[in-house]
Amino acid sequence: MAEQSVARTGTRHHRADRRFLDMFADDFGIRAFYSYALEGIPKKQAIAVAQWAADHIADEEERGEAIQAWAKKRGVGRYDRRLIDEPAPTYDGVNPDDLQGV
Repeated sequence: MAEQSVARTGTRHHRADRRFLDMFADDFGIRAFYSYALEGIPKKQAIAVAQWAADHIADEEERGEAIQAWAKKRGVGRYDRRLIDEPAPTYDGVNPDDLQGV
């Protein structure tokens, strides 16, 4: 009998999206504004960061600020440097901000 290979897949493709982060914010007692800082990172990593914050910080506002600071410091999630350094979006070569007075 021939051996069949079993594909071993990780979970890094399971990324935190808005729906997940809304539930996540309720579970960890932080405002959704702060949880959105983790948008796009692996869900396991987001849970680990929030669990650390919940274990070490009692105040909900400070917990959220710590999570946001973690994402900023590492340049991940909403603070991914690839997103921040990207040029402004255009439509047919025209920046929408230039059309304010038109």
